[in-house]
Amino acid sequence: MVTIAGSGMGEYNFDNINLDLTKYEIIFCDQNFQTDLKNVVKGSFKVVKEAILNNLNKEVLYIVSGSPTFFSGAILILNVLKKENIPFKIIDNTSSLNYMLAHEGVSLVKTAIVTLHGKSNIDLENFLVKDYTFIICDENTPAILKNATKYLNDDDFTITLGEQFAYEDEKFSNPTLDEMLKNPPKMPYSLLLKRDYQILPNISSEDTVEHENGMITKSYKRHISLQVLELQANQLLWDVGAGSGSISIDGYKR
Repeated sequence: MVTIAGSGMGEYNFDNINLDLTKYEIIFCDQNFQTDLKNVVKGSFKVVKEAILNNLNKEVLYIVSGSPTFFSGAILILNVLKKENIPFKIIDNTSSLNYMLAHEGVSLVKTAIVTLHGKSNIDLENFLVKDYTFIICDENTPAILKNATKYLNDDDFTITLGEQFAYEDEKFSNPTLDEMLKNPPKMPYSLLLKRDYQILPNISSEDTVEHENGMITKSYKRHISLQVLELQANQLLWDVGAGSGSISIDGYKR
């Protein structure tokens, strides 16, 4: 049996794992974990994956930081186990998302999730669409966010920065992006962005459409035609026309 457990937030150790570790023949984890147990094998994801598959006849425990089901390398191993019909058990723990939301008193259903860890492009289908956006970060995140929000005002969103979750020097603050660029946060850290503006409706209501003598005006015909296209975030539209003032594109999604 393969058991996959999360260590929760804080130091890279096994203190927050509610299991009898002595019953496992082999325990796998990454290089960052500190332990004196003799049956622990540390290694990269590829090393651990192969080692687990080669020891399926034993009681195996794989420990990951945070939660096994939240942006964890365990998900890739779980995909392999499910594909091969290998039995497994998951022991969940606190993720950075749950830790941040609990601290701020924010509902999960009002929160979108964006990862910028190792990425340079923002998923616009989730960014600032809900009331809150939780962001998984790396050292380049402040610069990426600064570029992505250059057309927004400073008061359009509020940033909550959480550093070193569950460590002794844990810290929460509300900096601006400029302040984060000047004084980079201490890794690991996460961000929670609160959207402080209202999103415009995708399709205009009837009472907002301009009429002349009972007919929809030319400009609104163009607007309604664009709405029917049901454009989505991350899509590019070219509107080519002739004549002064003949082109009208409204952004119904910020």
